[in-house]
Amino acid sequence: MKIYIREKSEVRSIEVTEDMRILDALQAAGVTSVHSPCGGHGTCKKCVVNVRAGDMNGPVLACQTPVEDGLIVELEPEVKMEVQQSGACEIYDADGSHSGLGIACDIGTTTVVCHLLDLVTGERIATVGAANAQKIFGADVIARITAATHGDLKKQQEAICEQIAHMIRSLCEQTGRGLDEITYMAVCGNTTMEHLFTGLDPTGIGKAPFVPESLFGDEWDARELGMPFDGKVYIVPSIAAYVGGDITADVLSTSMRKKGEPVLMLDIGTNGEMAMGCGNDFVCCATAAGPAFEGAMIKQGMPASPGAISEVTYEDGELKIRYLEINPPKEDSSEAYRANHRDEVIWTFDEAVYQGYELKSLRFVPADQGVAEGTEENRALEDAAYSFSAAENDYPSNVVGVYMTIESPMYGEFYAYRYVKLYNINSED
Repeated sequence: MKIYIREKSEVRSIEVTEDMRILDALQAAGVTSVHSPCGGHGTCKKCVVNVRAGDMNGPVLACQTPVEDGLIVELEPEVKMEVQQSGACEIYDADGSHSGLGIACDIGTTTVVCHLLDLVTGERIATVGAANAQKIFGADVIARITAATHGDLKKQQEAICEQIAHMIRSLCEQTGRGLDEITYMAVCGNTTMEHLFTGLDPTGIGKAPFVPESLFGDEWDARELGMPFDGKVYIVPSIAAYVGGDITADVLSTSMRKKGEPVLMLDIGTNGEMAMGCGNDFVCCATAAGPAFEGAMIKQGMPASPGAISEVTYEDGELKIRYLEINPPKEDSSEAYRANHRDEVIWTFDEAVYQGYELKSLRFVPADQGVAEGTEENRALEDAAYSFSAAENDYPSNVVGVYMTIESPMYGEFYAYRYVKLYNINSED
């Protein structure tokens, strides 16, 4: 029994069994372009694909539609990801312990970013980013853990390792450097992402008492992880089940340990994490921020793809909305253009019609508000004898931090005297 997958101009056939759904078949075939935030439970309505065969002709939910012999599944091309690279972070001098080239990789739940570095000079040579290939197994860590528990651990590891290997090859092709020049790699991510990358079972993270298989801080053989070079891969140490190696990297990159006064650092991602403290004394916690990023359980939600609303203000009786541009001019598609040219539309409440959709009710879900609420509600920070008003600096990391306005999340007790936008340390969600 076969079905056919059409992606752009390419068509390939895959063997299936009659008990499979289309989503099962796509997962088994290694397809990563379909987004399934709810993990295939039919609740998010996001895994829409076009099919042709017999009585079926048109869009269907991949997770709810059984396969049939000869079925043709047509997939939309993935939107290319743009990696935001502005912001502040501490640049460490190369310590001379390694030579050649290195890779720094941040595995976010939603996005993955890889940097190519010169290990002698510390120079960042090139950067690539892409949507996490595991998204077909679910949008958040709980969905990925559930998928792993139900037998898809190996598939998820293969998806992310193959994706990162491809990104490393792409970096070398872009820069004219050789894979044989790469000698070392560092990988950070939340604790679940680090488990899936290394093939460790994340089941313990998803249930009480929330004990991970490992907190890492160790080296792995690059070839054994499917990386296209000879060398070692260092997994940045995690702190707990829901405070991962990405937070460790954040704390190091902000130099907040060197500050004389308490600093609050926010990593705004699918799993919104935060750390507060100074010197060697920090308290960390996490809050759910994911749905505002993927639009997972929001009827008309979407990720930060072209056309997504990026900013909303109400001025002089007009609702002003900025959105990520849909069609950048072909003659100038440079990163500089994309970073500095964002389209703006102005709606009045009587003219709320856009892209053919009538906006009978307008509802926005601000991700930064969810993180602010998480910060206020998590009393662990106060248990550490820190008050919110004591935070001298607020460091929002991630691409969201680059676009966030200081007024938006500042309400109630949560207020920082100064805030600094970080470099895109964790480019997820």
